[in-house]
Amino acid sequence: MYCYEIGGVGFGFGTDNELLESPNYGIFRVSEEKFNQLEYRHLYTFGGDFPTETGNMIFDGSSYIVCENVDYYYKISSRLDEISYKCALTKKKGESGGRISFTEGGYDKLKTTAELFRLIDIMSDLLFYDGLMLHASYIDYNGRAILFSADPGTGKSTQADLWKKYTGAEILNGDRAILRLTDNGWLVHGNPACGSSDICVNKCVPLDMIVFLKQSPVNRVNDLSLFGKFMNLSAQLSCGVRKTDDTEKLLKLTEKLANDVKICELECTPDVRAVRVLMDKIGGAVNA
Repeated sequence: MYCYEIGGVGFGFGTDNELLESPNYGIFRVSEEKFNQLEYRHLYTFGGDFPTETGNMIFDGSSYIVCENVDYYYKISSRLDEISYKCALTKKKGESGGRISFTEGGYDKLKTTAELFRLIDIMSDLLFYDGLMLHASYIDYNGRAILFSADPGTGKSTQADLWKKYTGAEILNGDRAILRLTDNGWLVHGNPACGSSDICVNKCVPLDMIVFLKQSPVNRVNDLSLFGKFMNLSAQLSCGVRKTDDTEKLLKLTEKLANDVKICELECTPDVRAVRVLMDKIGGAVNA
């Protein structure tokens, strides 16, 4: 059995196949005993007949479709290898985990642990336990998480690197952060997915603020309206969600995040001046 804890949520895959541990995923691997002790977890089993009656199609993507009937959701993925095969993820509505089945030859083609996560919908699984995945560089500054979020190429990694250089902050992920609402407020977790940054640390830190970046010849911190916060968050949330109940929960959780957390816009240059301006906003010292 392959077991992981990602975003404070357990993911267990009941397979005896010997799989190659994919880069970064091993950082989040836990024992089966630890997995069974977790309060929040999804257990996936393998086997059973490939479903033939899947109800109505509610999403049609390039590599998979999502269907539903009264009681179940189905994610049907098409894969091409030495032979063609399909994979079906069957999830009972309102319950965690599910069952994974294949057409002939598919199960034996599993090679790496990263493939296990491609068979499921991790964004939906995180959302089941009040979790979100945000496109952001994630730093730990004095025990508090600051997230720099923006479209690709805007400078998330640049700003994180500047904070590391001039404030001693630790970069925990260069591309995606997992946020979860808990009884202790919003927490930020590491993530095996880290884009091209190759920066991936398995660490949980309380969320302090989210900074949306905008390239500019000047450096300035702008307050955002609640609507502005919501729209910026919506644009940067990773969304594998295709089901109506998930979409409703995503909207409610995004609205709560916008209300709960300090969120601003930083017009910035790619140098220490941007650090100074944001530091003046939150209080602290820059070593330059």
